[in-house]
Amino acid sequence: MAVSYLRGLFKKGDPVPGGHSALLTLGLCFLGLAFYVGDLLSFPYSSYTNDVASHIEYLRYAATHLSLPAPYSCWECYQPPLYYIISAIAYDAGQYAGLAEPLNAVRCVSMGFYAVFLYFAVRLLRENMRAAFAYYTALALLVFWPSGIFKASSITNDIPLYAAQMASFYYLSCWYKQMKQRSLVYCLWWSAIAFCFKSSGIVVYGVIAGVVFLSWLQQRFAWRELCSAPVIRAVILSSLLASLSFGRMYYYRIAEHRSEPVLVSNIQTLDAALRVSNELKYFVTFDWHSYMASPFYNTRDNATGRQYLWNTMLKSALFGEYGWKAPRLALLLAQAELAMLCYLLSSWLFIAWRTRLRGWVCLPFWVFVFFQVGALAAYRAFYPFSCSYDYRYIYTVTPVAALLYGKAIEWQLQHAPAIARMGMGIGMFFVVLTMVFCVAQW
Repeated sequence: MAVSYLRGLFKKGDPVPGGHSALLTLGLCFLGLAFYVGDLLSFPYSSYTNDVASHIEYLRYAATHLSLPAPYSCWECYQPPLYYIISAIAYDAGQYAGLAEPLNAVRCVSMGFYAVFLYFAVRLLRENMRAAFAYYTALALLVFWPSGIFKASSITNDIPLYAAQMASFYYLSCWYKQMKQRSLVYCLWWSAIAFCFKSSGIVVYGVIAGVVFLSWLQQRFAWRELCSAPVIRAVILSSLLASLSFGRMYYYRIAEHRSEPVLVSNIQTLDAALRVSNELKYFVTFDWHSYMASPFYNTRDNATGRQYLWNTMLKSALFGEYGWKAPRLALLLAQAELAMLCYLLSSWLFIAWRTRLRGWVCLPFWVFVFFQVGALAAYRAFYPFSCSYDYRYIYTVTPVAALLYGKAIEWQLQHAPAIARMGMGIGMFFVVLTMVFCVAQW
């Protein structure tokens, strides 16, 4: 399996345009793996993971009773069961193997899911970038993104969700480029799997619908081309799997006469101290002072910028909702992140103006970012709590944002090499800072 995995990523006879080195790609990925393993060995399973006690309660119940708990019996028990069934098997295997802490087997499963996420993310980068330096900058940002390093071995259903969402979007991007029905079928299958891991996987369906509709507006295909038997079967299968995830919750709602929301059943029991204001200014403005005052955000402290959507999203993208060692180094990372965001947005605004959107090959990537960020903003609006707009809900944006950053550098290399070198410099400075920051935590 491992050999097939590597051959799929670095298969001979399928060189990456621009002369990208498969060996260097592999080297960066294994260096990233060393950091993931270092994090696993340095921190206990209970550190820096949201709601870990409830995730463990769910999987232990499944392992002990060989059945699923009632959706309302624990904080996370309303979630779709696929991840917890797999984790329960790993937990039992860890016990059978005599591990001092069987939950470490579950953490290894999480790392396996994260490897799947990286596999499809790296393929997305390799197949959509030509300039070597831009590609390696994007790859390094993906592999060494701070919150990714700390989350890779976490006990949470977020990790398999990332893997399935990334796989679904990878095949959607393949379909957009080649218009092959097989790619769309795989995309639909993976979207259904994503929804079976976590209810927020429903966002992928919006991305698929958006890309397909915009492709039709561009007259890239006729609707009858989507009416083939494989596509119809994939739609039916995807709908059935999604219905199974929803059906469990609906059954308990009817049987027990309950009224909790189906997608987020525990939202009504959140601490009132976490509630934030829904004023428009908190959605459309950025609070520079609180961003520079502290690199971390606290879900209960307004001084850390928790009221502001963009402050919270950018801070949690790096560090989650936790405080870490080396706060000065963390502040440098936050400033470098802001510099990269400014470079990304200004470059693409200029590219859009210069090209008049001709050959808009990056359309699926921007649709993906729009739907993910839009869903996060909507979630924060409907459920105004400071934990509702953590970047972990949309972490799959990371490889797509890295790709768009690399594509901006790639375009600048042809038109303004000095600006391209500046983008590469900012990106690699961020990567080096991340490595130093991670080592400082150990």
